[in-house]
This record gives sequence, structure tokens and C-alpha cells, in this order.
Amino acid sequence: MGNLSFRDALLAVHQLRKDGVITEYAIGGAMAIAFWSEPVATFDVDVFALLPPIADAMVSL
Repeated sequence: MGNLSFRDALLAVHQLRKDGVITEYAIGGAMAIAFWSEPVATFDVDVFALLPPIADAMVSL
């Protein structure tokens, strides 16, 4: 798959939202704190996503 950028990851998550796969999302971890603090080296993106509700679905965790 090669090296993807932070921008590529955001575009992919945005497309998931546009396609209705997820309803909302938030970026967490070091990438999020980089906007509010000193930049830090990180090579991952933490994405927290909400899935749309599904009628009559039973999920057992």
C-alpha cells in the first residue's frame, strides 16, 4: 500500500462518512495534540468513529 500521508488518511475517513459507512469521527492521539502543542514525531493516526444505527441488529460483544 505504500506510505500514506495524514492527508490521505483524512480523505479516506471523510469518504467513509460521505458514503454513510460512519456517521461521525474524531482524530485522536499525537496527531490531534500536534495542533494544540509542540509538534511531535508520529507515524500513525488514531480515528474514533461512530457507526450508523442498524434496525433489528443484534450485536454481542
